[in-house]
Amino acid sequence: MLVRVRVATTQRTLRARTAVLVVPANEFDPTPEGVLRFAAQLSLVRRSVRGWLDTPASAVRIRLQPDPQGRLTFARLQHP
Repeated sequence: MLVRVRVATTQRTLRARTAVLVVPANEFDPTPEGVLRFAAQLSLVRRSVRGWLDTPASAVRIRLQPDPQGRLTFARLQHP
């Protein structure tokens, strides 16, 4: 019974995820310290939506895409 509830809760959370497309400005050039500071802030994001029932679906996901020259063209941020 508990397994069914957890699967249903996880699926509901996955369907309700929000995605944001972030496009950096041409002059965007963060320092390594700035990147580490941002990563540290992401590690503090509250992941729990419905407690431990939806842990597999509660992660914050970031996908980075480079252009052919290796520069960041966009980042897709997904969260519950």
